[in-house]
Amino acid sequence: RSASTLPAFIKDVSPAFPVGNYGARNGAPPSFIVVHHSETRTANSTQQVLRARGLSTHFEVEKDGTVYRYLNPATAVAWHCGGGINSRSIGIDVTHMGAGADFPEVQVQALRSLVQYLCGEFGIPLVVAPDGWKAERDSHNRAQLIPGVGVYRHRNIAATICPAGLPLEQVAK
Repeated sequence: RSASTLPAFIKDVSPAFPVGNYGARNGAPPSFIVVHHSETRTANSTQQVLRARGLSTHFEVEKDGTVYRYLNPATAVAWHCGGGINSRSIGIDVTHMGAGADFPEVQVQALRSLVQYLCGEFGIPLVVAPDGWKAERDSHNRAQLIPGVGVYRHRNIAATICPAGLPLEQVAK
């Protein structure tokens, strides 16, 4: 999709990462979403940290509800999760320092709008994985996901607390 056809609430700043921090999507469109917290205080800080680590994400939702598109998920594979996940998914970072802080309602509402838009755009089920569920790995170290589920916390797939206390169930309401 081009920037002119994006919903008005998404600010397109793509590509926000150097070519070495992401790949081309040369196959099937993304089939699920992985939500992370950024461990940063601002979107600018998130970009700096990801660039320095050779990583990327498709979107970020700021504390004030601003949504940035860093990479087009239709054409780019963001390097946000590993384990055979990146080529099949859309990565969303939520600006947040981690455990102990609340997520502002405006941020959760913006995340809901973004997830609902992406699910509609890519035919992703608007169903959130249960918080305690953990993906198992196959013989190729690819995460085996739940059929019919389209939205995952990073901790559903990897050994992490990410995305902290984000009330992800609210995005499907």
